[in-house]
Formats: sequence, C-alpha cells, structure tokens
Amino acid sequence: MTKVINPLSTSNVATYEDAYHRRLAYSSGPFNATALHLARQARLLLCMRDSSISLFKISSKKVPATSEDGSDVPEISEGGWEPVLDMDLNVNTNLVASAISDNGEWVVVSDWYESKLFHMETLPTGELKPTRIKDFASILQAHLPNTPASTGASSFNFTPDSSKLIMTSAMSAYVLVIDLTTKPRILRRFDHHRMRNVVLGDRVMKGRKNSVVGEDVEMADAGGAAGSDESDADENILLAKPFVATVTRTAVSPDGQWLATSDDRCRTHVFNLDSIQHHCTLPSFPQPAHALSFDSTSPSILVLGLANNTIQVYDVESRTFPLWSRELTNCLPQRFTHLHDTILGVTFDLGERAVPRSALFWGATWLCRVQLDAGVGWGGFEKKRRWGGKRISTRQPKFSLATGPNLVSLTEDTAEKTPQNFKMVTHYRPIIFVDFIAPAELVVVERPLVDVLAKLPPAFFKPKYGAT
Repeated sequence: MTKVINPLSTSNVATYEDAYHRRLAYSSGPFNATALHLARQARLLLCMRDSSISLFKISSKKVPATSEDGSDVPEISEGGWEPVLDMDLNVNTNLVASAISDNGEWVVVSDWYESKLFHMETLPTGELKPTRIKDFASILQAHLPNTPASTGASSFNFTPDSSKLIMTSAMSAYVLVIDLTTKPRILRRFDHHRMRNVVLGDRVMKGRKNSVVGEDVEMADAGGAAGSDESDADENILLAKPFVATVTRTAVSPDGQWLATSDDRCRTHVFNLDSIQHHCTLPSFPQPAHALSFDSTSPSILVLGLANNTIQVYDVESRTFPLWSRELTNCLPQRFTHLHDTILGVTFDLGERAVPRSALFWGATWLCRVQLDAGVGWGGFEKKRRWGGKRISTRQPKFSLATGPNLVSLTEDTAEKTPQNFKMVTHYRPIIFVDFIAPAELVVVERPLVDVLAKLPPAFFKPKYGAT
C-alpha cells in the first residue's frame, strides 16, 4: 500500500481534514479573459453571455454639493448603473469574443464560426437602436481563404478613436485591421501567428538552414546525399505548413500607434498601426500572457502579466526591456507571485494627474497597485508585527544593476520613509472586470456567488428529517 504525502501539511497521509481548501474562481470569458468591455466616452459597459449581450449605462460621478456654511454635502445616488439594451443572438456556438468602441457607436460579437458587427444609434429618447452590418461576414470571407466555413474571431479590439477594428480570426490566427470610417474594409492582414519557425522549442528562432552543420557534402556518398536531400525537403515542407495558434490577447496603445497581440503559444507580436506594418517580436516567455496593456502616460511601454504572476515591461519603440524596470521584474515578492488567483488584467489611470508608470493589476480576489520604476519595497508583504509591540523591519534584498545584490538593514525610521509598493486590496470578490472609466474613477465589477446560486433552479430532492 502506497501512502500519499501531503505537501501542505506535516502529516504523512493526505487527508481531507489536513488539505488546504479554497473556492476556485471562475472567469467570465474564454482563455481566462474577461467577457466585459468598457466604452469610456459613452460610459457604457458591455457584458457578453453564452448567446446574448447586455449594455449598461454607468452614471457620471457627481460633484459634492456645498452647503450655506461652506461645508461639502456629499450627494448619494442610488445605484451607479442602469441597463439600456439586451440582445439575444442566433449563434452556432457560445459567444467567444466581443468588444465595444470607445464612443459606443460600434459593437462586435462573434462565436467560433461567425462575426457580427452592429452600429449603435442613439434615439432622442436616449435608447439605443442596433443596426447590423449584413455584409460584414462577406467582407471577412474574402480575406480568410483558408477557413471557408468560419469568419469567427477569438479576440476583438477597437482603436481609441473608434476608427479601426482589430480582429483575430478564430480558426486561422490571422490579424485583420479593419477601417470603419465610411464602410467596413480590410486595410491589411497579418499572418505572423501562423508562422511555424517563429518558435522552435522554448526559444525564439529565425529558422534552421537547409545545410546540415558538421557534414562534409563533397565526401558524402550518393545514398547519403540523397537521404540528406530528402530530410531537408521534408523539413522545408514542415516549415512551410502553417502553424496555427489561437490569439487570446490584444492591446492598442492610447495614442493608437501600437498594436500588441499574444497567442496561446506564448508568442507576442507588435504592429505599427500608423504604417500598418509588423514592428517587432518579443522573446517567448515560459507562460502565456493573461494581461496585456500599454501605459497611458508612456504609450510605447507595454506591460505583460503572465500566468505565473510575473511581470514583464517592454519598450516597443526601442525594442528593449527598459533598465528602470529590471530591478522590479527580477525580484518580485513571493507573496505576489505565489498568489492562488492568477493575474487576469492590468490597467492604468487616465488624465494628466495619473502617476507615471503606475499599473493596477487585478485578479479574481485582489487588486494590487505596482509602481513599475520603483523597487519592490514592502507594501505589507514583508512586514512583521509583534503582539502588542511596534513594527519591526526585516532584511530585504535590494538589487542593483551596477553592484548586484546587496543586503541592507533598515531601521524603523527608514522603513517608514521607504515608498510602499505592491499595495493590495482584497475587499472585492470574485472580480470579473476592472478598468478606469475616467481620471481617478475606477469601475470594479464583481459577481458574488450568492447571486449566482439565487438564479439556479430549485433542488430536485429535499430530505425531510423527523417526518413519518
């Protein structure tokens, strides 16, 4: 008889009582992505369900009124949102992708086989009237030759000026740039996520040459030369075949110049939307990207949150990892990287008062503010407090690019003056969407389990105790 050792307990046998129990969080969209999207200018929130979508209007933030004595009287509004539109769609499968433009005039949804584009018209009564672009599928079909039975998409995104739509095809991994100024038309199609020789093994490679390294071609016999030619021909045929992946994340910079796409093969490409050309390819990471966003204060800074709760910062304009971010990305605190709930998204504050290089990461049960150009700091992760005593400081490794790792000892006074990074909030759970709708105005959408259970059908059998 073999005994199973429980790594979470000191006992030798893994029993139910000794195990660590927690309720698993659920994601609202496929590929651990969110099914909610925000239109900042129109203040609309799009919610995608299995076969329907809903639009909610978010009320504007009210300014506190001033009383006669000059004191502020806060205005309390009952509910900050209201439903404005519900649409039931005729689909072949469940909906897998959706998006709404920043001005609220365009809504696009897709299942695995068909994409549908709607133009939203605001009536004088304030209601929204959707109008479907019926020839949208035929426009896409002309640029998707390898998938005659599917015009579906795995991801959508609009540019900030709502003039272009970014679409990634579901079954062929094409990246389409669509112009929406007059009539929808395809500006260009990219096939970089279909290239097999982008990734060989676990590294980014250019591809192998036809010649075999270390072989003397002149001394090889006829049979060996023929076998080598056949193997090279087979290898060329293999590299020529498309290596189809699924693009799961897309992000557009705030100025509309850069587009970043990431697939389930851990490959990330950057495109220039001004010249409509491919710009660069990021090195492949060990985990797929769960969060992808550009900094609002520095539109060329791309921030990635991986599935193992690690952070990567990349400057797409200079095609390098900035020096100011390496101290943070190389020594993330363990309590952040070992969180049970992984990163689901990252967002940045808007406006002139936004703190530069300050990102807000979020998961299903937490929100965490991270200053990208600062050190790890303490931020509540490494603080220790004695019972009934003062806070004491612990030794914290500090990394420097010039001198390497150095251990520094901080006194209580210097620890209080140290800027706190990785501040975490766990009040909201489970979280399914987080984003800034205006400067210093954050929208957090949570779906409590009690509300989900309340809409389930009643129990089929209820035992009655004490009944004869």
